[in-house]
Amino acid sequence: MAASTRQIEEKHEQLKLDVVPTKTKQPKGFMQSAQEGKLTKEEITKKFEQEIKKQKVNGVQKQLITAIAAYLEKNQEKIDEKIDHLVSSLKKIGQAAGKDALKAPSRGFVAGNLVFHNSNSVGEAFYNLFNIPEALEVFCRKPDIFVTIAQSAGESTGAAFGTLSAYLNFVDSEPQKIIDAFASISRIPGGYSVSSMVFQMLLFDEKTTQVFLEYCDGKTSLDNLLLNILSHENIAIEIGRPLDELHDNAKERTKYLNSLPKINVLALVLSNPEYFYTSSNNLLFDRLKELSNGKSVIETLQEYGLVGTEQHRNLLFRAINYGRFYGEYESVFTDEDAVKSLNVLLAPLKEKQGFDKTYFYLLANCLGGLDPGMKAAVLAELTRCKILALSQTNLGFQGAKERYAASSFLLDYLENLQEKRVNFDPSKYRDKDGKLLIVQVFSKQDTEKDHWILSQQWFSKYGKPKTGENGELIYETKNARIVLYMGEDEKANQNFVKGLLSKSTNMLLTFRGHSFSLEKNLPDDIFGNCNCHILFIPGSCGSAGSTPKYISKNPKTSLTFIANTSTGRGQVTNALIEIMMVEDLRIREGGKLRTYADMLNNRANSRIIKANGGDSATLTASSLGEQMLNYVYNGEK
Repeated sequence: MAASTRQIEEKHEQLKLDVVPTKTKQPKGFMQSAQEGKLTKEEITKKFEQEIKKQKVNGVQKQLITAIAAYLEKNQEKIDEKIDHLVSSLKKIGQAAGKDALKAPSRGFVAGNLVFHNSNSVGEAFYNLFNIPEALEVFCRKPDIFVTIAQSAGESTGAAFGTLSAYLNFVDSEPQKIIDAFASISRIPGGYSVSSMVFQMLLFDEKTTQVFLEYCDGKTSLDNLLLNILSHENIAIEIGRPLDELHDNAKERTKYLNSLPKINVLALVLSNPEYFYTSSNNLLFDRLKELSNGKSVIETLQEYGLVGTEQHRNLLFRAINYGRFYGEYESVFTDEDAVKSLNVLLAPLKEKQGFDKTYFYLLANCLGGLDPGMKAAVLAELTRCKILALSQTNLGFQGAKERYAASSFLLDYLENLQEKRVNFDPSKYRDKDGKLLIVQVFSKQDTEKDHWILSQQWFSKYGKPKTGENGELIYETKNARIVLYMGEDEKANQNFVKGLLSKSTNMLLTFRGHSFSLEKNLPDDIFGNCNCHILFIPGSCGSAGSTPKYISKNPKTSLTFIANTSTGRGQVTNALIEIMMVEDLRIREGGKLRTYADMLNNRANSRIIKANGGDSATLTASSLGEQMLNYVYNGEK
């Protein structure tokens, strides 16, 4: 069985009903059937309400009772036992899910826009689920399934029940599969916020829903399902976050790492190789070797059916980036495994396909870690790829052109081993009045109670801010204008940035919020491919992985990124902004331009970055992969 995200959304649209059931006329013979010993809906409702009072169940709304009574009116066998069991089940669900779990929603269900992070989430999902006739019927027949899921999910019950609406046939036919999967998801490290994200992914992330359906159909194992979920960039970032945050607390860092099961550790090294500090990556590799009990990495990948997959390539990129590939004492691959894996690493270059911007971006960023033998192999394959691109008419002109350009750029780097050193030039990011324009956009959902407040405190040294026409806070200094904006929702943030771009085409732009919120607040087409200069700090832990999307959507825009794990930590973004403000003043006074590397890695600035939760060694500005993409899309070199 297969289903796309679009099909799931269409299913939601079909199942949307009014929260309050409509009244219907009683059929002819109603009084007669009641006289024959069957209870009327009103009598069942009364019994249900009495049992609710008896068992002291709080918050069950009238419309749910009425809907259950309508079902029981047609299924009256052992009705007292059924009522007792259903009320008891509602009580257990409420106890498991937390305060106000059974409370009716304050707003209607919106298909395709499920958000379960607010305090009303459980009640809202609960009522929207049981407002679907198919779901209510399954609940009335098999309430224990829902109780078990709630007891596993706890405060994530709202997200779990919201997801169930898309998989009702499996709830009925394969309940244990659903229970096992949901219980495993609820145990994922990171608690409520992470498990809620996973439940939403089961609805709206096409790849995740596909793997989940394959699991429900018996085509893949629960372990493989979990590996696919846990290695997803948004989930991996959240699970790996403590390893970076505990950088200076070795005891607690080791304790957290040792608490992670093998499948979690494996998933982290299979995730996007741009994530986590160098020391965190090395700890993960060490722990994986320890948990593998003498098995090679290839044997572990074979165990989960992952040889030759994208996750396998991610592991290779990560091992190369951190000197853990092969040939050294701490290597995670044997010589034999490395030879096999190198073929996997380079396989996309041999395939007749379009331009995979993410693959080429990751390949470019790992080239500096290749030893001479590996470089020779990559050089040979890139040469073949470049030649083949000329004849691959099946790719279409654009795809062949992009593969040719990417291969040419990387060949030039490998042959000359010279990476372009990019300068930070603040004059590119000044507003029309000559001031450096710095704009920070905040996700209200993610930062209202912390970074939004902390940033105001940080910039308060420049005096009381003015309030702009959209509610933005504007701090002025001699050489800079700092704008802080937090919209009520993602759309407001998008409109604010678009409005600024219509007036000021050059700026230093940052996003403050989690990586999974970046695309919602500042989608990759936010710049509208404008002819402008943007220094972009996505400011979330997984921001580096977004670089290829932004560059490919905005080839005319001069985009430079400062992005890596560090930009999502502490107050690093504000520290970077201040470093660049100081650099701007120095250059205005006649100083020479410096490269990003020189600016970020000098002793004083490194101390500032570290003091605010980051590590200058993990910050990348205009990486080789970014330079390659700019060359592919607009010919810069």
